Amino acid sequence: MRVWIYSLILSSFFMVAQASSSGNGLNKSAMEKALAALKAKDRAALAQIIRYPYLRPKPLSALVNAEAFLQGYSEFFNEAAEKEAIRGLERDLKLKNVRGTGRLQFAAGKIVAMEPIAKVRDALVKKAEHADLAQLNVLAKGYDELVFDCKTEERHVRLERFKEVYKIFVWKKGETLSEVPEVAIAVRKMSGSAGIVTYQFTLGEGAHELSDNKPVCSDEMKDKKTGDCLATFDEKFCL
Repeated sequence: MRVWIYSLILSSFFMVAQASSSGNGLNKSAMEKALAALKAKDRAALAQIIRYPYLRPKPLSALVNAEAFLQGYSEFFNEAAEKEAIRGLERDLKLKNVRGTGRLQFAAGKIVAMEPIAKVRDALVKKAEHADLAQLNVLAKGYDELVFDCKTEERHVRLERFKEVYKIFVWKKGETLSEVPEVAIAVRKMSGSAGIVTYQFTLGEGAHELSDNKPVCSDEMKDKKTGDCLATFDEKFCL
């Protein structure tokens, strides 16, 4: 359930931005293409409609292109799921609901959220978590949730939840995850009517913040070459 909600939360940002009639037209076209692809069992055609990178819960990596989606097709679709998606698309098109309400969610003419097959997703997550834990320093093991993971040319940053406590772990360039990282406690805050979540922490002499709305950080936490924020909740900056 947490995984599906994660995808729906991500998709909501795109849904707000596509309220115009032109956006609705794009969605309608995308839904018709998705319906035709599912009926024809044309996986490649369906893959072209998905918005990439398609984010998945950590420690699973994002699906960066159509090839990655096709390789992991069974995470989202089997025969029963395909039939359910077809029924949902037919219903939504008939009701002129161009955002989708079934297994697929649409925005700006792309699929932005897909309901995974629970058993398959759970198995993938467990396998990824096992592999992730095997490479970690003992300080970073035992987490309940890997909220964020970002690697740049300068640092590798992780945000992990241990019950109700959030911790930031930072490894410098050249260090492996098995080495002792810098550690800081992060304070989770929610603000605004949109429920923007931020994680505030102190590392070294500077105060820093991760945000699911806009990356905010001090110069120390920026990539020296690009100027991009080293750590941001939005994975698109850190693929």
